Amino acid sequence: MLHLYKIRQRAKAFSQSDFNRYAFDAFICYSSHDRRFVLTRLAPLLEKGQERYCLCLHERDFPLGSDIVPNIVNSIQHSRKTIIVLSEHFVENKWCQWELEMANHRMFTDDEHFLILIQLEELDRNTLPRHLQFLMLTRTYLEWPSPGQNDVEELVVERLKKALGPSIFQTTDERAPLLSDVVGDY
Repeated sequence: MLHLYKIRQRAKAFSQSDFNRYAFDAFICYSSHDRRFVLTRLAPLLEKGQERYCLCLHERDFPLGSDIVPNIVNSIQHSRKTIIVLSEHFVENKWCQWELEMANHRMFTDDEHFLILIQLEELDRNTLPRHLQFLMLTRTYLEWPSPGQNDVEELVVERLKKALGPSIFQTTDERAPLLSDVVGDY
């Protein structure tokens, strides 16, 4: 608890003195089994489109050699939104569940932050953890179409972009700073 308190204090100090409130448009939480989808489909659609969203992906944006837990907490704190990529692999992964808990906690402490749920495959609601069942029952979520449904995928991507809103880096040519540049060393 003390560790989380210190992280919150650092994040609060950062948000009060930062020239921009956020370093990322969205933190993407996903299972390593869904890595290919995120890296080859989802991220390029958002980062290389007209809006040029700045996404936080753990394998690209976390400083090498640093602790994972503070990286996750800081990434969520310094992102306007959190995108949750739901699959059976996500449901079975304890790290993913923990990231979801952290994002869910942020949602209750920050009125502007919210979760965007993307369901990659049909999930058995009876096997979902209770908090994820609640989110799926009470939140509108996107169902990613099967391969080959390009017209449906375009609609889903447009809805996703609408939920993300304008990019924080839309008017600049720079990428977002690395997380270590934003929050410093621990």
